Amino acid sequence: MRVCDRWLTGFAKPTVPGEPEQSMFDRPEYPIYHEIRCSILRSCAWRRPLERMSNDPAHYAWRRAKSRLGSGAWLTLLTAVVALAVGGGRPVQAEDDKEKPKPPKKEVTLSAEDGMGLKATFWPGTNGKESVPVILLHGYGGSRHDFSALGDYLQEEGFAVLAVDLRGHGESTLVPDANRPLLAADMPQAAFSGMLADVEAANKFLIAKNNAGELNIDKLCMVGADMGAVLAVNWAIEDWNWPPLAIGKQGQDVKAIVMLSPPERFKSLRMIEAYNDRAVRSRIAFYIAVGNQDPTAMRDATKIHKTLKKFHPQPIKVEDQDLFFDHRIPTRLQGTKLLGKDFKDFGLMSNIAEFFDERAAKQPYAWQERKLP
Repeated sequence: MRVCDRWLTGFAKPTVPGEPEQSMFDRPEYPIYHEIRCSILRSCAWRRPLERMSNDPAHYAWRRAKSRLGSGAWLTLLTAVVALAVGGGRPVQAEDDKEKPKPPKKEVTLSAEDGMGLKATFWPGTNGKESVPVILLHGYGGSRHDFSALGDYLQEEGFAVLAVDLRGHGESTLVPDANRPLLAADMPQAAFSGMLADVEAANKFLIAKNNAGELNIDKLCMVGADMGAVLAVNWAIEDWNWPPLAIGKQGQDVKAIVMLSPPERFKSLRMIEAYNDRAVRSRIAFYIAVGNQDPTAMRDATKIHKTLKKFHPQPIKVEDQDLFFDHRIPTRLQGTKLLGKDFKDFGLMSNIAEFFDERAAKQPYAWQERKLP
């Protein structure tokens, strides 16, 4: 459970006319509330609030804690903290508050249309039909295991997560009827477009889970690291351009994409294709993250953000913002390395979870069974 200082300052009450508002948790006439604030913040696993930045690093954690806890949970929390602050005792956790065990992650094998076998890891969601599915696409030379920590984290937040070893990477190197393995270093440029079939295989796996009532495919989200970022937006073009079916909805499922250190181009995959697609450039929410000490990575990420900004005007309400550019992390490291322990204080995984929560989980996309053509 995370409680953010930003939420606490929401109890602002005016002090002297003309002066800034002050939280009752900070005002001297409310010493007990100051103790509550300090105790809550000390108990947080993630303690540093993110600043509000227009089209810059996202701040979401303060709303996430409040929205995920019901009023009863907040009352229980505050009651326990008051007891702690006044009596100095240690609050006892109620039986109902104990976390239920998460379903274990599963190693699965997918099959692309061309017969390519793909190894993947699936973290089942914990909210049934309301579980938001997330596809994780690693970078060049990487594997699904680069996302192990993020997969664990997102499942803790209720998401259903699928990380795939793209062809030529990780354990996805066995080509049907071939005498030698397929390695990324040996793949010609045009072969990288074949990875779109890998993402489609992942999507079909999630559609089956949707029809089993385990998630809502209409709230599909994606995370792509460097090569995987360009792949994600190119597959989103296919998703948003499926023709309608007489038997039901088809495609238009991707609602939010996180791009970690996205390049303008990788091999045969180009970001410009997304710029030219009206639906992808304007109807999908984007969160771009990049290490700010690499000039090339910063240049590409800045250009991508600047281009997408033309189609994502600054909204009136904070909760409607759907484009973010996060370049706070002072490192030359890029891609999935931005999720490492060294950068935990920047709260990137927390921001990703909240971004998906706001742009997918809270949106009114009703679950429905899907019929594959």
